[in-house]
Amino acid sequence: MPRPRDSRGDKAFRLWEESGRSKKLKDIAEQLNVTSSTVRKWKANDKWEEKIKGSAPKSKGSAPFRPGAPKGNKNAIGNKGGRAPLGNKNAIGNKGGAAPLRNQNAVTHGFFSKFLPEETLSIMEGIQERSPVDMIWDQIQIQYAAIIRAQKIMFVSDKQEMIKELKKKLCYLRQTKSKRKSMNSNFLGVVMQRS
Repeated sequence: MPRPRDSRGDKAFRLWEESGRSKKLKDIAEQLNVTSSTVRKWKANDKWEEKIKGSAPKSKGSAPFRPGAPKGNKNAIGNKGGRAPLGNKNAIGNKGGAAPLRNQNAVTHGFFSKFLPEETLSIMEGIQERSPVDMIWDQIQIQYAAIIRAQKIMFVSDKQEMIKELKKKLCYLRQTKSKRKSMNSNFLGVVMQRS
């Protein structure tokens, strides 16, 4: 609950007003047995000057603000109501003054739209709606799923399982097969040249 208003502030205002605003605040403070800073505070908070002057607006001495061009400005000669001047060919083929289809006017950062496909941009727009905490949690789940999947692929059921050996053998067979093809083609080329 706020503190009740000090009636001495009103007395100080009356004393100052009755003196024709000529009495010093220091003298008013001595008369009311308060400090001069207290009287200055009352004067500022209660706006004594404005009470006497009334509610007239403060004049700052500057010219009033008038929107628009100054008188005599000839920058817009020939421009009728915001339309393009006669003979202007800048908007030929642009029906109704609207932007062309699929324009980039509303794009805030054209870098992404320039280099990324639309599908990626739509994914990025969806990401904007998610909180960073949710995105981190999604990444954790994706990584965890990848680890589980990798463990499933690498799982060996017993000592007899020979997957690595079979892969090595398959790789060896492919290499020898490709060497044979290259040797055969070289041999055919030599035979053709001799004949």
